[in-house]
This record gives sequence, structure tokens and C-alpha cells, in this order.
Amino acid sequence: MKLVSHKELHNEWMQDDEYRAAWQEEERKEKLRELLAEWRK
Repeated sequence: MKLVSHKELHNEWMQDDEYRAAWQEEERKEKLRELLAEWRK
């Protein structure tokens, strides 16, 4: 059995439009959370 890193799996999954859209949405939410946290300081 070949071991596959998370990065390799992620790169493969990013070829799937649905996965990529969900990933991008989560990134957008995380950036917004970081921005709001910075503003609250």
C-alpha cells in the first residue's frame, strides 16, 4: 500500500469542482473571521 500525504490528496480533490468550491468558501469565511478579529483588537 502506498502512503499518500494530505497535500497530495488535497491537490487531487481540488480537481473536483464541488470540493474546490467548498474549500474556497471555507477559506473566504476564515479570512473574514481573521479580519473581524483584527478589527476587534
